[in-house]
Amino acid sequence: MNIKLTILIVSSLFTVLLAQRPTKENPSQPIILRNADSLIGTKTEFGNIREFIGNVIFEHSNVIVRGDRAIHYIDDNKAELNGNVEIVQDDMILQSDQIFYDGSTGIAQSPKGVKIKDKNANLKADFGEYNTKTQIADFKNNVTITDDTVSIRSDAAKYFKKTRMSYASGNVRIEDDSTVILADFIEYNRNDRQSNAYGNVFIKAKLQQIYLTGDTVLNYPSEKYTIAYGNPTLIQIDTVDKRNEELSLPEINSKSNDQPVLFNGRYYALKEDRKTFSFRLDTIIISADTMEAFRSADRELYYFKSNVQIVGTNIKGKSDLVIYDRIQEQVDLFGLPIVWYDSTQINGDTLKVKLKDKKIREISALGNAFTASRDDTLNPTRINQIFGQRIVIKFENDTINGVFSYGDAKSLYFLRSEDSEEGVSRYGCDSLFVEFKEGKAIKIHWLGSVVGEYIPENILSVSSEYYFLPNFKWNEKKPQRKQIKLKYI
Repeated sequence: MNIKLTILIVSSLFTVLLAQRPTKENPSQPIILRNADSLIGTKTEFGNIREFIGNVIFEHSNVIVRGDRAIHYIDDNKAELNGNVEIVQDDMILQSDQIFYDGSTGIAQSPKGVKIKDKNANLKADFGEYNTKTQIADFKNNVTITDDTVSIRSDAAKYFKKTRMSYASGNVRIEDDSTVILADFIEYNRNDRQSNAYGNVFIKAKLQQIYLTGDTVLNYPSEKYTIAYGNPTLIQIDTVDKRNEELSLPEINSKSNDQPVLFNGRYYALKEDRKTFSFRLDTIIISADTMEAFRSADRELYYFKSNVQIVGTNIKGKSDLVIYDRIQEQVDLFGLPIVWYDSTQINGDTLKVKLKDKKIREISALGNAFTASRDDTLNPTRINQIFGQRIVIKFENDTINGVFSYGDAKSLYFLRSEDSEEGVSRYGCDSLFVEFKEGKAIKIHWLGSVVGEYIPENILSVSSEYYFLPNFKWNEKKPQRKQIKLKYI
């Protein structure tokens, strides 16, 4: 039997008609109609159904639901709402063109696009589900979450209104005023802006050409602290340099809807499925098992721990611990450190690399300092050597222009003219200085308590190794340059 009524404004009448007292069989709180312009009631074999048209307002517990049209499944305590639908709970508003609401579970579901506004936070997706009891939103497909400072995009996300926590998964991108983070999964806390990123993490600093990759990166903006695990790698791009490593970035397609990113005067897409534009970059790459970053107004320190490797244009290094001061442009290496610069190796208890305008200015070795250079390409066993308690190597325009050794200094040099080898000199003294011209040693100055010997080539009777200094060190296992592919920027 059908009943058709035209309602003026008689909310109390609908409350009487539709409210159901909870019973043992139906313990959930019923959906109550507060307003509608018209009503069509139907009794079917599946239960009682009433359709409401125009200015529909439902109430359920602490939730208010509005829409242009609604179908109320009375026996199931469910409702389908269409057209300008809004669900209001406290200071949260959910909006969609279509919502299926279950009064028993308190779950509102939308298959046609959904938005949530929670104070200054906004959530949007193609499909969404919100539980009014737990106050948890579960969104899928083209998800975006934004507030005053942060924007998150992902394939899926859960938002917990009570704790203000977001859990995003699948092609996640989170961006604030200083960084862009991409990962497989990200946890974000709106209270303190802390973000935990997991799986193929890639971070781009907006104000510098600095990138960080790793398996796990935990970022604490309020404390200005970041820690990364799982082979974290810091990449600092200095200048365009055609001599160096090739990297590929996806180039933006004119028909693409992807958000373009400006880099070195060109625009690039955020996805890999675009044609690529390749170019070469001058980079320094530092990798380790763990990385920590500490930032302040005037300091930016990076601590790399365990299995640390450094690869730059002309410089490579390894140690157990590296401290990189980006502002002061200094790199300190501890724990069996070794640095290679072209054909020269530097060892010591501690190594310090000082930069200026991203170019090497000085390398210092402190404690049991040792340098070795293989300058004779025709006879690789002839390795020039210097020992001292402290060694300082000076650079100019990325070229060695002086070596200083202090404290129990020793030197071993194999001499060679343009045409032939001319023997070996081995000396000890208080300190020494090696002059360089165009990157080649041209003169050695021995200072204080000098002792030593020169052995002409014609009386050398044993192999070159016989004359090596007792502190000799040589390592062929240089860190290898990685092929870095910046999948996103």
